[in-house]
Amino acid sequence: MLRLWSKPSTIALAPEGLALRLAGVSKVQRLSPAAPARSWETLLAELKERAAKLDIRHVRFILSNQYIRYAVLPWQTGMLHGDDWQALGELHMRKLFGVMSENWEVRVALQAHNAAVIVSAIDRALLTQLEALSAQSGWIIHGIEPALMAVFNHYLPQLSPVKMSTENQWILIAEPQRLLLAQLTNGQWQRISVAVPPAGQEQEECLALITRALHSHQQTVPIALAYFGSPALLPNHLPDDVRLTRLVQKQSADRPGILNLLANL
Repeated sequence: MLRLWSKPSTIALAPEGLALRLAGVSKVQRLSPAAPARSWETLLAELKERAAKLDIRHVRFILSNQYIRYAVLPWQTGMLHGDDWQALGELHMRKLFGVMSENWEVRVALQAHNAAVIVSAIDRALLTQLEALSAQSGWIIHGIEPALMAVFNHYLPQLSPVKMSTENQWILIAEPQRLLLAQLTNGQWQRISVAVPPAGQEQEECLALITRALHSHQQTVPIALAYFGSPALLPNHLPDDVRLTRLVQKQSADRPGILNLLANL
């Protein structure tokens, strides 16, 4: 376990801005004013301007799903080494996204033996600039985490099949204009779906995303849906087969925007 002085502060990045939670502190502070969605380049420029004034030594970054692409690879017999999975993950991303994937840093997260593998891809320039900014500021990076994996790891005890009383656990992460639905069966990743609705239509698209997943799902048992995001983006009514659990930290209840939620992980 890290000693208190070496625990990382958390910086969350999303198109809506930047948020910081200092190590050992529950309160989240905004590092940028509320404004229309901005590029990550603009956000890093803002962070660079403020870096010298931040009382940070160790840091972890959590990146909005807006900056990440995901895929699920089924387990393949004979794939024993991480390098093999890495090559397969990069090939899979090229098939899905074409030449743009050549500018991405592809990471493969191996789970248990015989379990599906999670692939994530981040703009290589974003990673490089985060690392350079941290080095210039004297920060020690403890991790650069995609939002999905940060949410999953933080709430893993609550997401077990036993805890949720069903073999089907789904995770819905809702951000303004980006929705992500991860489907798990008995704790094993099955599929990750993404929707990009226009501003103000997130509720309707959330319901449509869940409904499409139910129609393509082969099981008839109930679905346990764990929701992470602002209550304003969640549909007022869900299908009868879906049981809802809200993944909201107590310290985030009064400020449920995605930046505050991510920084509190």
